[in-house]
Amino acid sequence: MNIPLFLFRKTPPADDPEAVQRETCLLKEMKTVAGLQIYSGYSLYDYSESSDFVRKIQAARFPMAVISWQSVRATRWLLRKLREDFTEEETLMIDLSEQKSVNEILTVIQKFLDRFGDTASTETKMETETLIPSRRWYPVIDYGKCISCLECVNFCLFGVYTIDKENRSTVCRPDSCRDGCPACSRVCPAGAIIFPEYDDPVISGRMEAVSSSAPAVSQPLALQKSDSAKPELDRLIDQLEDFDL
Repeated sequence: MNIPLFLFRKTPPADDPEAVQRETCLLKEMKTVAGLQIYSGYSLYDYSESSDFVRKIQAARFPMAVISWQSVRATRWLLRKLREDFTEEETLMIDLSEQKSVNEILTVIQKFLDRFGDTASTETKMETETLIPSRRWYPVIDYGKCISCLECVNFCLFGVYTIDKENRSTVCRPDSCRDGCPACSRVCPAGAIIFPEYDDPVISGRMEAVSSSAPAVSQPLALQKSDSAKPELDRLIDQLEDFDL
């Protein structure tokens, strides 16, 4: 049996010829690795949960490999939302934005294949998704960090969040989020909110926030240091008001 590998390319319009060249080269070389069922699509972040390509992800068996331009942390929680049976032990996740060569990526893939039996005699197959999804912008919650303080629910002016049966924040209206607005991520005391496309490595999930002490459970990041930090929260509110409501 071939092991499924999902390659999530950048969703057009992507003004990044180097990225496109990297994707093309990787696809070409992966075809030479025996034992894969390659599904080539666009950004997992941009697909709606009802899309045909997402159904392929939901139907694929483990073990599986996932290659994307998002951080591994963002990919993990996007997959967990789609698959209740997600298992990290049987999922290889690779962030294409890291400076790994194509050969290094192929080596990692081959080691992953070797863990799950002999696939060397199985011909690799590939399916390519042609339907381009619309670019999206919405928060992804890392429930490994979420402390259920509900700061994001109370802070967001756009109705993106609600509270689930477990009294946790959940994203109920992702497309109500305003493009480019990461303010809820900045006020989250646990650093649990990710915007995978944001250029700040902490907010995109590629780096951990640096703090001298653990944050208080009920206190937003903007207020942790002292009462004098209150203008930072005011600045975030001003940024939200700049968006067209």
